[in-house]
Amino acid sequence: MRAFKPGFVQDIDVDGLLGVLPPGSIGRLDVRAGSYVWIDKILATVWLDPSHAGNLGDELSREVASSFAIGDIRTIDQDPIYGLQQLVDIGLRALSSGINDPATAADVTHHLARLTLAAYRAEPTRRVFVGEHAQVFAPHRPGAREMLNHGLKAIFRDSTDRVSVLCALLADVEDLVALLNESNLDTSDLEEFARSVRSRLESIDDPAE
Repeated sequence: MRAFKPGFVQDIDVDGLLGVLPPGSIGRLDVRAGSYVWIDKILATVWLDPSHAGNLGDELSREVASSFAIGDIRTIDQDPIYGLQQLVDIGLRALSSGINDPATAADVTHHLARLTLAAYRAEPTRRVFVGEHAQVFAPHRPGAREMLNHGLKAIFRDSTDRVSVLCALLADVEDLVALLNESNLDTSDLEEFARSVRSRLESIDDPAE
């Protein structure tokens, strides 16, 4: 099934897709919410049960394609990275030389840390959806590591010698490690990140804000 117009994938109605697939068929989502697609970009691939041999009809193709909402802007409903990037953009603008507002950037890190904590505590992302007559496989969705890479690490990369921001980052990450350790969750990525932040702080001889 191919995109009928260019734009961002805003929503994927998996239940609706399962409802229109023929009995015994298997579908695979080839894009995820937040992806930008051009006309004719493949949105989903469908394998029919041998008893339904033959090409998919135009009507079924339209029904499958209608399960994908495509628009001119991204939305956060099924695209958490987009919401994360909006916070990061605020932090990066605050760190710019023209604005130079490290206090706002430090505040952004607290909000990003809260979202990162929720991502680490969340259940594993569901990747197989089973309906009454068909099933659909979904691509990997953003997980905790992606939230960390697109969020706190993005602020870290632009923090350079901003001591107050680096201190806020280090405190938040250390708190995350402590909280997640209480639940016996893997914190190796966070611990490595904390070491990087600590190392940068220790390398600053003449901090400037």
